[in-house]
Amino acid sequence: MSERHFVLSLLLNKMGKSIDELSQFEGRKYFQKIVYFAQMKHFGLDMGFGFSLHPHGPYSEELSECAKLILSQKLECEKFAETKNFNPNAAKGLEQLKKFASTKVSGLVELDFLESAATLHFLWASPFKHLASVERKEQAIASCHKLKPHFSIHTCQAVFDELERSKLIAA
Repeated sequence: MSERHFVLSLLLNKMGKSIDELSQFEGRKYFQKIVYFAQMKHFGLDMGFGFSLHPHGPYSEELSECAKLILSQKLECEKFAETKNFNPNAAKGLEQLKKFASTKVSGLVELDFLESAATLHFLWASPFKHLASVERKEQAIASCHKLKPHFSIHTCQAVFDELERSKLIAA
């Protein structure tokens, strides 16, 4: 078990989630999206995980393996998370992340908001980064809706607007 696993356990704890939630699909999806965002400069907790686009948004196989190890070493990880804290700058960034994750947009529940926001950010940052700003935004929104038809164009637009408002996308 590495320090990275303990830091991930602490991240879950500070986001108000339990390690047990990693045993459920929704918990693992939440974990993937929170780590995706936590690694952004804006939130300041880069742990070096690489992500690729999967059906439920950005996904890291390496992070998935870490989640399995954290679950298997639950007691040790919980003890660490209950007794440690992040440095003040990281703690401030994670409070902002917690607030961002709970944003209410178009009636989406937290997990759907995180899935759509992470997907939009990934699309905006990766495959469309060569496009001009307006076209880049339009392509990211249209692609998110195409990949996730259960999110309407209006919802994708509203989530993109929230990413801009939160300064996670500079369009």
